Amino acid sequence: MTVRQELYSVISRCLLLAALLGVIVLVSETFGSTSLQREVTTMLIYVTIVVGIFMFSGLSGVLSFGHIGFVAVGAYVAAWVTIPPVLKGTLLDGIPSFVQNMEVGLVPGALLAGATAAVVAGVLGFPIMRLVGLAASLATFALLVIINEVAKAWDAGTNGTESVFGLPSNTTSSVALAFACVTIVAAALFERSTIGLRLRASREDPLAAKAAGIRVTPERLIAFVVSAFFVGMGGFLFAQFLGSFNPDAFYTRITLLTLSMLVVGGLTSLTGAVIGTVLLSAVASVLLRVQEDGIGLGPVSVHTPPGLVELGIAMALLLILIFRPLGLVSGAPGRALGPRMQARAVRAWIMRAARRPLPAEGPQGDE
Repeated sequence: MTVRQELYSVISRCLLLAALLGVIVLVSETFGSTSLQREVTTMLIYVTIVVGIFMFSGLSGVLSFGHIGFVAVGAYVAAWVTIPPVLKGTLLDGIPSFVQNMEVGLVPGALLAGATAAVVAGVLGFPIMRLVGLAASLATFALLVIINEVAKAWDAGTNGTESVFGLPSNTTSSVALAFACVTIVAAALFERSTIGLRLRASREDPLAAKAAGIRVTPERLIAFVVSAFFVGMGGFLFAQFLGSFNPDAFYTRITLLTLSMLVVGGLTSLTGAVIGTVLLSAVASVLLRVQEDGIGLGPVSVHTPPGLVELGIAMALLLILIFRPLGLVSGAPGRALGPRMQARAVRAWIMRAARRPLPAEGPQGDE
């Protein structure tokens, strides 16, 4: 594929995904209630977070349970730089004085939140990226626990287990849509970059990738940092959408929800990350309304027990893993090809990522 063809593919896919999200926003703004508009805004914030997670987990193949920790980092940075200084002096008296006197706008605050999350990812992610397989995934979960416990214990900087409040409500559906589209474009470009190509090659065949000269650990660390930047911006948007939050708002529940969105759509597919987020957000919205209003059986209304949303998402995830284990949209190479053609596709990825010519096939050729 030529550079022009790759660029056209990236642009067309981004436009289609942006158009899908734009239509959802337009319909909700035109015909939806206030509660529906809030649910759409929440969905768009999830798109930013899930696509950010895809930039690491989808390309490297390492399922990260720790990225919601970077959402928490972005949310607390939002509190530090956007809450009025008078309130911060009372609520967060342990942060540096120059931060207490700081009050920035939406875009600078989001960039600061993303940059802070990226720095944390670079420091804490360096030893984690040396691990592989299940050990790497468990280490990312340990990272989530560490960030959550620090947030609970740091009373002077995060208000401990109590809620942080007073954030301006700047995250509208239009703002969330803009950030979601920027994240989608960034993910599409990163996926087609040299680093993204090498990560995808190492995901498909780590031993062959190392044999071809690809240094897997540095590539994963770069993806981890870039991913944390966009996830941190998602945390900033979430904080300014909620207005107040505590450490438990960004812990295991949202971790399982966002990972379910990614897996249902397709772990290795950018399109799948967006589609899975939209579908599971719709499922969660419907189940939440059923849980609140009950099920009408003629004149009788049967109220459902708490946890219906989590149960519905778990069932959807289970069905996908049973019947479509690669997700609704798969980005795996050679998925519909025979064994030899699939091996050829993976080998081509590895050789291209290593910037080496692809050796000719033997006389048997492909299937």
